[in-house]
Amino acid sequence: LESRSNKSSGVLENAIRNSQSHKNSKLKKTTRTHKLAKKLKVKPSFLNITMFALAGLLMAGYFAYNNVPNLAMKIASTRSGINGNVPGYQAGGFSFNGPIEYQVGQITLKYKSNSDDRSYVITQKKSEWNSDTLLSNHVAVNGRSYQLLQEKGKTIYIYDSDNASWIENGVWYEIKGQTSLSADQVIKIANSL
Repeated sequence: LESRSNKSSGVLENAIRNSQSHKNSKLKKTTRTHKLAKKLKVKPSFLNITMFALAGLLMAGYFAYNNVPNLAMKIASTRSGINGNVPGYQAGGFSFNGPIEYQVGQITLKYKSNSDDRSYVITQKKSEWNSDTLLSNHVAVNGRSYQLLQEKGKTIYIYDSDNASWIENGVWYEIKGQTSLSADQVIKIANSL
């Protein structure tokens, strides 16, 4: 029994001594990219570069899509002579319906409902008026009723249920349309311009 044990331990020691597996090169794992490259019959490095370029294009497209109104506003501001702004707040259920329209002294932005035919327009015009002259020359004309809101130094007039006007830094802002915007939404639009 003992000679059998010595014999098996000698075989084991001999096998360990003669082992060469640690000298073998490591097995490379086949990655998904390599498998896909093999299926497409292209080099894995070419596939990696192509995927990186596509990801870059997607990111650039996303950035451009989100910034088109801001870039268009810069052009409109330069050409119209007004320091125009795209509102940072957009009423829920509405989306920008470009392009931005402009002429000397005026910029117009259009928004359309995502679910029905409601829409509104934000007009920005150069003006020498102040809040009092806006009220007497435009808002309260012909005895029209209006609601007055004071917010962060702005005097905002809401009239004809869906329209709003205010003056700020020599620019007359006006929201017009069939919108059913709440007073809170009007304030948020005004504060984001």
